[in-house]
Amino acid sequence: MRTDSLIALKIGQGSRSPVLTALRPVLERALTVIADALQAVDSESQRAELSAQLNSCREAIADDTDPEHLAPLTQSCFDLCEQALQALQSQQQERRSELRRLVVLVRETVALLVGDGDAL
Repeated sequence: MRTDSLIALKIGQGSRSPVLTALRPVLERALTVIADALQAVDSESQRAELSAQLNSCREAIADDTDPEHLAPLTQSCFDLCEQALQALQSQQQERRSELRRLVVLVRETVALLVGDGDAL
């Protein structure tokens, strides 16, 4: 019975679990890669908010923050990342649509010029 209560209170355990120790560099690298990749976001405010959130996560990881505190912090960070990725996808779709419109405009212009050349 005494062992169960010690386990429940996490008494006698080291401050770092082996899993957290192993995942710390992975999380740090993931946050760095995400920060670099999301610099393409057009919205300055969204980029600043995401950067601040990523820095908070990095600091929490570096400070050996309690996992119960780290979990919601990383969750909100990844939520922001998902929003930013959706914004990037939307921007990419808009650019493709604009490019398609330009190609159509060029084709119509060329067709018009060819038609006028035939008339001469």
